[in-house]
Amino acid sequence: MRAITQLKVEVDQLKTLLCSNVSSGRQEGSDASLSITENPTSKSFADLALDLKAAAATGPIFTAHAQKKKSNVKPVVGSSTANKRVTSVKTTRSVDIFVSRLQPDTSADSLIDCVQSMSGGIEVVNVECTQLKSKYE
Repeated sequence: MRAITQLKVEVDQLKTLLCSNVSSGRQEGSDASLSITENPTSKSFADLALDLKAAAATGPIFTAHAQKKKSNVKPVVGSSTANKRVTSVKTTRSVDIFVSRLQPDTSADSLIDCVQSMSGGIEVVNVECTQLKSKYE
């Protein structure tokens, strides 16, 4: 029981010592383990947040560390008029379409016509129709 009361007294002494150090600033000759040391060049997070808020309201925030702008490279469509070695690459896309529950007498030509009509202006090349085996065959 005495140890608990003694610890409470020591905690109260440390609280009063810390409060007096904080209110009076860093005192010379005080115990280094009990004093609060601050770096004079560092700011608190609250001060940095206020600075950031003020800088955002007035203009660019990071003017000291401004990034260099990249030169915009224009994409080549077709062939370049300035540089004859640069051309666009023709790309193709393979699309597989699965159609279920067709009539058994549906022909491949009617499916190809359907794909051509639904292409919407896209060039359709090499349409192949393959009929899967029936479960009952």
